[in-house]
Amino acid sequence: MDDSILLPVDGSASSVAAAEHAIAIARVTGATVHVLAVHEPTDFEYLPADEREPLRQATEAHSREAANSVADRVDNAGVTAVRTVREGVPYRVIVDVVAEADTDLIVMGTRGLTAARETVTRVGVTTGRVLTLTDVPVLAVPLGGRQWADTDPTGPNRVVIPTDGSDAAERAAEYALELATYSRGAVDVISIIDETNPALKNAPAAIIELCREGGHDAIEPIAIAARNRDLSVTADVVRGVPHDAIVSYAAAVDADLIAMGSRGLATVDEPLLGSTTVRVLERSDRPVLAVR
Repeated sequence: MDDSILLPVDGSASSVAAAEHAIAIARVTGATVHVLAVHEPTDFEYLPADEREPLRQATEAHSREAANSVADRVDNAGVTAVRTVREGVPYRVIVDVVAEADTDLIVMGTRGLTAARETVTRVGVTTGRVLTLTDVPVLAVPLGGRQWADTDPTGPNRVVIPTDGSDAAERAAEYALELATYSRGAVDVISIIDETNPALKNAPAAIIELCREGGHDAIEPIAIAARNRDLSVTADVVRGVPHDAIVSYAAAVDADLIAMGSRGLATVDEPLLGSTTVRVLERSDRPVLAVR
């Protein structure tokens, strides 16, 4: 499944929470965890030259300490860790290292130390840009929410997989089912009838029923794949605002993980990271696996 997991860290509690999930996945897959700390170039032009270098060194030392602290944690868990410290813009360095390390999965906190300078959402600038710019699956771990790695180190006990039948949703499902297989977790495959779609406003029951049938058609291949792995499966088509319906459903079944495509079928006019995915990431208090 995974040979190489990239774990960006910055010393924040969010990145420590992400580390526990990277360790849990690496334990069952045998992957190497590449711990990466990035310190941004500092502009101290207003300071005398003899004062700039100590500050630069202090910034680098903080990154090195963050990397070593988490890498030691990984090593102590019996997982192979590789430590890397770089200078640069965090999301750009992360994307570069993804290619260098032949990364299969990125595990990172939804927000890091820069959160205080960012908008009041659960998704930090670095995480959002990494999700947008890389084709590698990203497991985004929120701070203070549901953490399956703390309760079952073999994997999530319950996974919600929203699908619209898109290729990205299929890929997310395949990855999530692999994780669930290790822990023998239950799987909920859901499709959403989007109540924000103007075409469905005041639509007759026959049209809604056609939408429901289409939802079941999207669900069925994933449900079959889950049953073929001897996993317990619940399939459901629900109505609502997509991101709210997904987050509410996951909370109602006490899911450990939401796994979804980062873009769906209705994203022609959307940016590279679909709006539903962004809103789920912003509102979810449990890890979200986003796959392009």
